[in-house]
Amino acid sequence: MDANSNKKQAYWRVKLQKYRQSGLSRRAFCEQNRIKKSRLDYWFRRLGKSAASKGLVELKIFSAQAPSSALEVVVTGKYRIVVSNGFDSLLLGEVVKALESLA
Repeated sequence: MDANSNKKQAYWRVKLQKYRQSGLSRRAFCEQNRIKKSRLDYWFRRLGKSAASKGLVELKIFSAQAPSSALEVVVTGKYRIVVSNGFDSLLLGEVVKALESLA
């Protein structure tokens, strides 16, 4: 990968992060920032594949608490999922992937 390609990827990673933090729809974000929606969508697909291929999900521990029978998962800072003991881990993985694709 050449330096120009790395600069483009870095630029679009920042744009995508700003979009995620904005709380706007893709269309509204693009209109506000004078970006073609198709270009934003392209970089979502391109950079999303490289992030998804790593299979990593960021987990944050907010405080040490006594063990409980529920687990809370926050996806892309927007979606909150609470699961109980005995949950279907495959189903949870599919739900998380689906929510990430909406971001």
